[in-house]
Amino acid sequence: AYNPSMSPLQTTLVATAAEGGHAWEHVKHAVLVELEGGKVKHEATIELVLKQISPNCTFTVLQAAPSNH
Repeated sequence: AYNPSMSPLQTTLVATAAEGGHAWEHVKHAVLVELEGGKVKHEATIELVLKQISPNCTFTVLQAAPSNH
């Protein structure tokens, strides 16, 4: 669920732990999609955390274009 006070990675880690998962070192790839020009950027923090919990994980950041709606 969306929670603006937590980063996307925090939300994922909490949800996974709540379901009984915790083998973070087995995470092979992570993808972050951020809004292009968004006010909040999580890339640097998530990259640092991933290096600690899953050193072999590759990390990709994609920029989403704002909707014209």
